[in-house]
Amino acid sequence: MKILFCMLLGLAIPGAALADPCVDQIPSELRQLLHRRFADERLPISTDSAEDNRLQASKEGKCILEAWMDLDGDGLRDVVLLMPSARKSMEYRVVAAMHRRDGWSLTTVAEENSEFASLELNRAPAGLYVHTNDYAFVPEPGVLERFRSRNDGFYIGAVEGGADAYFLDGRRWIHVHAID
Repeated sequence: MKILFCMLLGLAIPGAALADPCVDQIPSELRQLLHRRFADERLPISTDSAEDNRLQASKEGKCILEAWMDLDGDGLRDVVLLMPSARKSMEYRVVAAMHRRDGWSLTTVAEENSEFASLELNRAPAGLYVHTNDYAFVPEPGVLERFRSRNDGFYIGAVEGGADAYFLDGRRWIHVHAID
């Protein structure tokens, strides 16, 4: 009876959600900050990804739409999240949450209007990144042909497909289409 009461109470509380392994990895202070700052988006949950991709990721103990690394070289663990729109099924925001000694700093890296069930985020270790040879480089704002990073960045792209490597360069985000 107590279990049934708790379940009904959970349904009656607005914003209450069942536990999700991907949400559980995000510290509660950061979850609250993300909810306040990006009210039109929601946290990524494990079922946002295609089932076969999700199953493989769970075997590796990771969530496909979040990646942990040190983006700014301060020794603290930062996270990048793909946050789906709470209102429109095909929209999402990529958010970098930089851990600071006094809390978290949030930055929108990109906003997109496309399918994301087959996308994944991964750590891109510091190093040299060069535009793929599969097609010609076309200059655009924030897109570089080659970049050497002293700090980690992140890949965003299709599972087992092409990916862009993003890095924080001073106060701006740049990216290289490094994998095709």
